[in-house]
Amino acid sequence: MMRFNSLKTPLVQGINLTKIFRYGLIWGEPVEAVKNVNINLLRGASLSLTGESGSGKTTLGKILLGIIRPTSGKVLFNGIDLTNPKRVPKYIRRMMSYIPQHPEEAFDPRWRLYDNIAEPLRIHKLIGSKEEEKEIIFKLAEDVSLDTSLLNRRPFEVSGGEIQRAVIASALATNPLFMVCDEPTSMLDISTQADILRLLKNICDKLNISLLFISHDIEIASFMGFKIAVMLKGRVVEMADVDKLINEPLHPYTQGLLGIVKVEYVSSYAKNCRGCPYYDRCPVKMLPCREKEPKLKNVGDDHYVACFRY
Repeated sequence: MMRFNSLKTPLVQGINLTKIFRYGLIWGEPVEAVKNVNINLLRGASLSLTGESGSGKTTLGKILLGIIRPTSGKVLFNGIDLTNPKRVPKYIRRMMSYIPQHPEEAFDPRWRLYDNIAEPLRIHKLIGSKEEEKEIIFKLAEDVSLDTSLLNRRPFEVSGGEIQRAVIASALATNPLFMVCDEPTSMLDISTQADILRLLKNICDKLNISLLFISHDIEIASFMGFKIAVMLKGRVVEMADVDKLINEPLHPYTQGLLGIVKVEYVSSYAKNCRGCPYYDRCPVKMLPCREKEPKLKNVGDDHYVACFRY
């Protein structure tokens, strides 16, 4: 049986993570989707990633799950290096789960909700009999407030909120210790969003699951995470406890996301740049910002910011 480190030791560690993609027919321009990111997540802790579309949030989440291999850097899960897949024990995979932005893409449309939820149990051979499987699936449905009468329906026969509950049930089937939720409510109406967010938060708290929650909406991110990391062009430019970051944002980009200062939207990943990734839009830029990229540093009380003003 695997022994886990103390609650003060990170369950998930991302160390100097960088991911470079190349777009083009042969060798296109290199694009830094993630650059020199360090992330620690304690057992049972929650961290939200926020930032505009194309800032690298999803790529970072998938790197931490081992779905995408980083160009450089390491991911440690309870001390085990996930960046070397040949050395990762199979049982580690069932301890991590992923909830995508589009829940309908997580399920096979030909299968009943019951079979889609049961798939992780079957893959990892965690059930002994059909009776045991049925008992587990019905219990999972109840835990996520999904009417068990819907389990015989296919994904396209239920509402967006119902399929999202089924996806959460499937993600919980293997009793994960680490979960990445990638904009899981962005396709839902406001009232359903609130229900799903409360459900996720309560489940993770109850089961002591380490949660990485991804959202472009900083208000939702602040509700779901104990800490928030703000990403811009693949970099973490600010990170702090929720109250501190919301009430005392330091980086001009974070202030723009919160509506404190006007922010001009410039889309997507950037080509490798020499200076600050926010230079072209920053209202308070200085001469060093153009030539040198500021490093993320602790300015007090575990409040990290990458800005030459601090």
